[in-house]
Amino acid sequence: LRRLVYLHPQKNFAKYLISRIHFITDEMIRLRILRDVNARVTYLNEALSSTVNPEHRRNLTALLIEQERLKMLVSLDQSFAANVIEPASASYKPTWPDKYLVYPMFLLVGFFIGFIVHGMRRNDG
Repeated sequence: LRRLVYLHPQKNFAKYLISRIHFITDEMIRLRILRDVNARVTYLNEALSSTVNPEHRRNLTALLIEQERLKMLVSLDQSFAANVIEPASASYKPTWPDKYLVYPMFLLVGFFIGFIVHGMRRNDG
């Protein structure tokens, strides 16, 4: 199981982006597999037409049936690569700013400003 988290100030956009990423990646995987399956089906049909041995024809037919099943599976209007267990949602409370990132940044900025002020005071005296 994977969990995808996206922090964004606009809740609706964050939900849209997560849903869209899943849809686009699923379609990319689906199209790649469909392209590969079509190439295999074409190859198996050519091999089947040129084969005369009954045992080889039976094995090629079994492989062709397997590829046709995969082609039907890819053609369904369901998620192919990953099933969404929990749809995209937004938290009821804001998760930004991240205190573990903002507080150290304020501390560093404070040290820098203090260093500059201290340096200016020493040069004035």
